[in-house]
Amino acid sequence: MYQLMEFQLRELQESGRLPFELHSSINAGLVKLNKYHSLAKSNQFYVVATICHPSFRLKWFGDTDSYEYKHAHTIFETVYGEYSKAGPVGLNVTSPKKNTSTSSAPPKTPPPEEEHSKFDRYISGEGGEGDIDKPLDWWWTHCKDIEGVPGFPIINHIA
Repeated sequence: MYQLMEFQLRELQESGRLPFELHSSINAGLVKLNKYHSLAKSNQFYVVATICHPSFRLKWFGDTDSYEYKHAHTIFETVYGEYSKAGPVGLNVTSPKKNTSTSSAPPKTPPPEEEHSKFDRYISGEGGEGDIDKPLDWWWTHCKDIEGVPGFPIINHIA
């Protein structure tokens, strides 16, 4: 949405179709748009939600060398690590299963390297982008391992 709004404002600004008096209004709109976009990018909830959208992921934040990309990657990796420590995701995929057994054995969780590789596979774009307007459809087919095809249960839980 941001890119569309910015594009249209800049196009109007450069087209010369508007009276000169409106140019200062367009400039003010661009300043305000950039201010709130910067505030949003610094909000961890915005960052996590954007990365969880399969059509955006980390590429939304620019080149891999940019500050925004590295910052978003760090936030998401931290959140992913916290969710990974919470234990296996239950069948309802809405909350981690709590260990209700009286056994002192730790819950069975995949090795950390396997979970980290799922993180890397998701970040790299595995599974495709899906329909930009229907991210839940993408998650429905990628939320868990199905018939030998690995899914992304922890990231699905985050989303």
